[in-house]
Amino acid sequence: VHEPYAVGPPSDLAVGGLINIDPEHGFLHGWLEPSVVAFAAQEHVLPAAVEVGVTVAVALAGIGGAVALYLRPGVDVEAMRSRLGVLYDVALHGFYVDELYQATIAQPGRYLAQGLSEFDRRGIDGAVDGTASLTAGLATVGRRLQTGNVSNYALAVLGGALLVLGVFLGVAAGS
Repeated sequence: VHEPYAVGPPSDLAVGGLINIDPEHGFLHGWLEPSVVAFAAQEHVLPAAVEVGVTVAVALAGIGGAVALYLRPGVDVEAMRSRLGVLYDVALHGFYVDELYQATIAQPGRYLAQGLSEFDRRGIDGAVDGTASLTAGLATVGRRLQTGNVSNYALAVLGGALLVLGVFLGVAAGS
């Protein structure tokens, strides 16, 4: 399997991360600077330590609640389902994120891709195939005209000369 972006083992990636450990002055920061727009630092509403502490506390509370609920003996799932009602169904269906994604991103994207594929097949490929047919037809005509017989070529030159003479005479007679 060809992986164009895998340039080495994960340890190489870790060493690369250490080289660029300071995001403001590291090697990659300066290297990507022409193509990355600088952005202003965010102002924190709370100190970072408080934000991290609240995040960890909420996560630990969720883990503790799940352990208390599911690891105790005799958990009655049916009773929990009836007590939670619609919240249980919403959670069971993953908050309908997959359905929302299918309806707003995947299905419209599929329709767009199918439409573009049909345009490519009929429009673009049709124009290319039409041009190829025209070229083949002109080549067939040219092949029939080029017999290698010099008398046929002389006759064609004479016919062309008579045609040009006729046009000149017709223009001269009309003026």
